[in-house]
Amino acid sequence: MSARESMRMEGRDYSLIAVAVMFVIFGLGVSNSVIPNYHEQQALETRQVELQSLVDHQADENARIEDEIQALDDPYYMAQVLVEKFGYTHAEPVVENSDDK
Repeated sequence: MSARESMRMEGRDYSLIAVAVMFVIFGLGVSNSVIPNYHEQQALETRQVELQSLVDHQADENARIEDEIQALDDPYYMAQVLVEKFGYTHAEPVVENSDDK
């Protein structure tokens, strides 16, 4: 067998090269679609953590405001606020007698 004949490819060799080229093309296609998706997934997970911390903070703030609103409905709390912040004084207790008739 001469050198020229050994360098020639047969039909089977061409099909192996075609399969190898298809694998390379498939690998490039998968890597181009998987790697950006991975980075996008990481960015979305980071954003999810940020939003969850914001929701938790807002839930705490909402609970505090709701407590203040409920406290304003409490007459004992309102009496305390009127005395402390606005200088109201407690009135002397008045005793009513039923003997005055």
